[in-house]
Amino acid sequence: FGLAAAAVPINQMLFKTTAGSGTMAVLAFTAAFATLQIVTGSVLIGYGASRVPAIHLFAATIVKVLLNLLLVPVIGISGAAWASVVAYAIAALLNLAALSRLSGVRFTLNAYIGRPLVAAAAMCVSVFASRGAVAALAHALHVSSASRGSATLSALLAVTLGVAVYLAALLRLGSITRADLEAAPSGIARLIPLLERVRLLAHPK
Repeated sequence: FGLAAAAVPINQMLFKTTAGSGTMAVLAFTAAFATLQIVTGSVLIGYGASRVPAIHLFAATIVKVLLNLLLVPVIGISGAAWASVVAYAIAALLNLAALSRLSGVRFTLNAYIGRPLVAAAAMCVSVFASRGAVAALAHALHVSSASRGSATLSALLAVTLGVAVYLAALLRLGSITRADLEAAPSGIARLIPLLERVRLLAHPK
């Protein structure tokens, strides 16, 4: 979500053009689904169901090919991007359903979709706000907001602020818990007192 919101300045920073930013924004959504597909696939293999993620990925590939044939002639390269997003989403959701059946764990909509979406929305607001602030600064300094320098500042600020807001929202909403932080690699748990002081992490009852 954050990459999609910052696609224009990132594209300008890297390639000196905003052409294709819409396609880049669409492709950004593959990251979430691809990560979920890889993680759930690995867990399924750990459960001994090594063929299941492969079958799901094969099915998703067929869907991707069909969508490419349908969408690319109509909307061009953006069609291929949307086909990739849908394919990864299908593979990830099929893996998640299989994992739920094998493990007996029920993945609630609020915990696994609702809260992350709220955090993503907050992140997107912060990204657009930072882009607007950089544009206003460029205007005040009589510098083109479309220049590569302005785009670089906008992209780096958007990414930094977006990540910070997203993590803060996940902590505040309870998607990241004290137990998660305590189980994290060495050093992360030291942040718990600070997070409690700024009220991003609830004190233990």
